[in-house]
Amino acid sequence: MKKPVECAKKSVTSETPQRDHTQVPPSIVRTNKDLLLDCLYEFESSTRRMLEDITLSTPEEASSEIKEMWTQSTTTYPHIYDSDLCWNSNRPSSKDLIIHTINLIADRKEAEAKGIADDYEVYVPAFSKSLLDENMDPLTAIAQLYEPDKTNPVALVGYRLPDLIPEHSFDTPVALTKHVEPFPEGNLQILLTPKFWTTDLHIDNNDGLATTIGPTEKIWLTFPPTTKNLKHMKEADTQRSKLARIGKLLEGGLIYKTTSAQAIYVPIGCIHAVFTTHGGFLLSIDFSTPQSAKVLSSLFKSDFHIRKDPYALAELPHQFIECVDRALRENRPLLGVTAWIDTRDYILEWADCSGDRSEVTRNTFWIERRSDWKKKVDKTWKNFLSSPASRDIICPCGEMANGESFREHFRAKHLFTKTAVSGKLKLSKETKNIPKRAKRKRRGSDDTIR
Repeated sequence: MKKPVECAKKSVTSETPQRDHTQVPPSIVRTNKDLLLDCLYEFESSTRRMLEDITLSTPEEASSEIKEMWTQSTTTYPHIYDSDLCWNSNRPSSKDLIIHTINLIADRKEAEAKGIADDYEVYVPAFSKSLLDENMDPLTAIAQLYEPDKTNPVALVGYRLPDLIPEHSFDTPVALTKHVEPFPEGNLQILLTPKFWTTDLHIDNNDGLATTIGPTEKIWLTFPPTTKNLKHMKEADTQRSKLARIGKLLEGGLIYKTTSAQAIYVPIGCIHAVFTTHGGFLLSIDFSTPQSAKVLSSLFKSDFHIRKDPYALAELPHQFIECVDRALRENRPLLGVTAWIDTRDYILEWADCSGDRSEVTRNTFWIERRSDWKKKVDKTWKNFLSSPASRDIICPCGEMANGESFREHFRAKHLFTKTAVSGKLKLSKETKNIPKRAKRKRRGSDDTIR
């Protein structure tokens, strides 16, 4: 990552607030954090004061203790890459994105007028004040690229333009494999965010890569998913203004600035907030890694998922077993086994071992997926326990008896879903009639991958 530099001064007009050019006393040493926060000089003064109280450093200035917080709680800390190395096709221009977005909005309005609108086909959600605003005209966000509104910025969050930007036209760079091995890469989505758009603290349950297009610039505040930080996030759950409430309590904070020249890797579980200092477009993709299983297990235990919508909740068990399977197959067996054992209570709920008494198993979106999930669980452990990789493992639970093989021990103690997986799942008449939905993830009110 290139060393951050102070933001260039903007031309001042009658509508542009004057910047405080007071000389800094020689005795005060300005850090790279200070230089990056200077980019927010047109934001509300209360926002700037709030950020000054948060402990942040750039990766170059971060101590070994801070970096260890990241490597112990997730894959690594966020990294910056040359965005040119991430494009497999020509990078779209801002002009092309604006034209295609306007056309998509027109298609959506036409579908709504005919009563045939489908959120999984044509979807252009407008957000204001960080919340989905169904009454807001999406064209407002485009207008604000020209004339930003500091008091009520409007963004379009989580839409797609497959004709302009097909899947896999933007991928992870080879250099990322020094830290993680991404599988698979997809869920390519677009965000249109005007200047002053701010994304509050949130947690993503995927690894992600994001880049801006055109003149767009963003400031990223990132924190590792340590036990302490997750505790504070849980306490602030369902509340807005999380950064203002708990930002100064979080540890391990790192700050970044990105332009279209960079792509930022955001590790799974990363707690982050994003400020748009120059409006435009952001493109992002999701992926997972063998290490994702460990992080997901920690997130489940912190109850990060309980406020998610039913459709998102229904996807998490599949994501978890895919990550466990990947760890087992990619020479990280202890990581996969440990994550599985540590997630026992949630696995029992997903598998309906308590007879549909939990809130999770009353989720109709999950019920229609549960049978396939059980088959995947059965296949994952059958393949692993019959492979040479499972022969000489010492179970991390610490309860293996002398002379007991790992395979015998695991089958007896840790195949929590064995009975449920082996039996046939009986679906009610109502459940059988639930229409299948396209497997499409939707983004919430954030600037990165959810």
